[in-house]
Amino acid sequence: MTVETTPTGESNEAGKSNTTPKRLELSAITARYSTRWRRLSQTPAALWRYIPAWLKRWDFALVLALGALLRLLWLDDASFLGDQAELLSLARSALTQHTLLATGIRSSIGALNPPASTYALLPFALSDPYWAALAVALANIIAVMLLYGLADRYFGRRAAFAAALLYAVSSGPVSYARFLWQQNLLAPVVILFFWTLLLGVIDQRRYWLGWNVLLWGIAIQLHPTAAPLIALTLAGVYLERKRLRPRDLIFPAVALVVLFAPTLLWELASGASDAYAALGYTGRSSIIDDASGLYLLDLFLPASPSATGSAAAHTLVITGMGWLYWLLLALFAAMQTWLAFSLAAPVVRSLRKEGARATRWQAAYRTTLAEPRWLALALLAGWQDLPILAMLRHSSAVHLHYLLVVLPATFLIAGIFLVRAADWLAAQASVARALARVRLTSVSMRAGASLTLAVIILAGGQGYTSLAQLGDIHTSGAQATLRYGLSLADQRLAVQTAEATASQYHTQAYIATSPLLQESLGYLAATEARQTSVYTGASCLVVPAANGRPLVTLITSSLAASTLAPAVSGTHLLRTLTLSGGAQLPLYMLAPGGHLTGEQNIATAATGAHARQIAPVGYALETTTHGGQLVIHWSGMPSIGAIGQQPATGADARAVYWYGASADGHAPVVANYLFEAQPFDATGHALAAPLQTACGALAWGSGIDVYSEISLPTALATQQRAGRIAQWRLWALAAPLVVSRPTLGPLTLESGDVRFAALAAISGVTNT
Repeated sequence: MTVETTPTGESNEAGKSNTTPKRLELSAITARYSTRWRRLSQTPAALWRYIPAWLKRWDFALVLALGALLRLLWLDDASFLGDQAELLSLARSALTQHTLLATGIRSSIGALNPPASTYALLPFALSDPYWAALAVALANIIAVMLLYGLADRYFGRRAAFAAALLYAVSSGPVSYARFLWQQNLLAPVVILFFWTLLLGVIDQRRYWLGWNVLLWGIAIQLHPTAAPLIALTLAGVYLERKRLRPRDLIFPAVALVVLFAPTLLWELASGASDAYAALGYTGRSSIIDDASGLYLLDLFLPASPSATGSAAAHTLVITGMGWLYWLLLALFAAMQTWLAFSLAAPVVRSLRKEGARATRWQAAYRTTLAEPRWLALALLAGWQDLPILAMLRHSSAVHLHYLLVVLPATFLIAGIFLVRAADWLAAQASVARALARVRLTSVSMRAGASLTLAVIILAGGQGYTSLAQLGDIHTSGAQATLRYGLSLADQRLAVQTAEATASQYHTQAYIATSPLLQESLGYLAATEARQTSVYTGASCLVVPAANGRPLVTLITSSLAASTLAPAVSGTHLLRTLTLSGGAQLPLYMLAPGGHLTGEQNIATAATGAHARQIAPVGYALETTTHGGQLVIHWSGMPSIGAIGQQPATGADARAVYWYGASADGHAPVVANYLFEAQPFDATGHALAAPLQTACGALAWGSGIDVYSEISLPTALATQQRAGRIAQWRLWALAAPLVVSRPTLGPLTLESGDVRFAALAAISGVTNT
């Protein structure tokens, strides 16, 4: 018999049998991939099953959509001022200087804040400030979601819908969610703090304490008004004392040590400077008032007509919706009364059932704490009331944003109250259903409909007024209570226009602005423009020196610079920049060697090193029966001293990014300049104290001069006209911008201790 072989030497019979394993192998591979594909196709469905039920509801989607709309719409209109620029400057400096963030920016009481907010901004420090504002808005959208989830878990779906919807559309939460500020990040943190507390006390979950303490530590770093909430944590520890073990305290202790380690390092390096500042604050005389409660009410009610100015369309909206104001005011009063009654009534009922006093109190204690709904409501009341009670006595003014720490609790109470009120109405109606011959289901449906209608009316009115306020800010440039000054978009446009014009003419640009906007415009110029510098032009004007190049100058508001610039010879108006709402900013080209009308020269005898210092080279004096003006022309290039060249690790090092300071260290140091003039008679006696004027946050380098404007009081103007003033003595002082950046071993600490040093006279400047 002949046997055929395959190329591999195997028989044909074997070849026939080989086809079966190959087919089996192919089938196995196909089956394996089919199984994987089925698993992948089932993954979305499996994930969908793990998503909490409240995230899939239509009412949650509505709340989320409205909350996101009002927090993201026209976000480029966000406020961007000194605090916002300082937060980003601090984060950016830590990244670029490779230092450890040890503090936040300075608080209103003088102490430096802890650095939690700055750490949160690190991912956005090197990008456009818009992204930092967007991060704050997204954090507050998450707060809306968390408030719904918290309410749904412990107080029911209807309470979740009412509370979260009102919180999503009300003017107070919306306004503070739309711009960068460290306390504007509080909402999601305090909601999670309260949620972890209820997980431990109501659900009796393990490991709740560590997360609760960590969130409390973050909250007080964002704003110290959250400090009284530790009483809730202590109450939870007491209630769960039988289930807590010693090892449960390890995580909270470690969390606090890690969280406050940078602050402890800073206090060690700075000699406990902030601790002394805080002690000094607590040692001040204090007052007791109800400002905190009134501010909470302001945040709960619609925005007042003064929020955007009397000419704004928002004022007309508010005027036509006065009913909403009174309706919400009645709701606030009713829900606070109901809250107090709901907490006190069960205790009173328990006391009436017992005999001996001690037994009665013990029974009341056991009865109330055994009821989860009462306990959750009591903790919620503590969240709202503890910070308010702590602020009743204060050493400095209470501000509106101090109440952000309790605002979610207030709206949660409102949602619960509306549900309980609807249930009470249903109960009252069911009593009379037999007389009215109405079925119980119909009564319940009517009660539910009444709740839905009430929430829609309140939320619709709040959302309408909030949207009207945002529309006014966007279309008319109206200045809101929480967004004064130029918006971020307008400031960026001003800097970009000045920079583009300077590049077109191959020169430098200067923006003369107010103290309110100098730091924020300076930050944008330092990070986005290479040829633009910003200074405070309230009483001065930067002009090109006689041997310098022409300068582009943009003036943002009505300042001394706005009146001096057109009066300088050779000035040419390039264009007028139109901002949102129609505001117009003049953009000038200033020619070298220009002079004011009527300016008289001053002979300068300085030689050698003093010749390179600034000196008065001219003046213009004008008097009237009501006063006068003395404008002094200063020329030269100041040498402030070695402090501007100190290394970045020095205790007082050169600041970067703040107030528009140069990030690379090559530009002149930013400083405050103070110019003084004192009149004397012919015998050399002073006729008055020195008159002062300032040119703030100016990077004074070569090629520029400065005009400083001093207002004369009526008495001196009269003496000048009478010829009794024989001479004026002039001199200048400077205070450079510095930052405290101490070292501890290999660590260099980045701090928010940025300040202008003490004023020192510039040598060789005094002239007569």
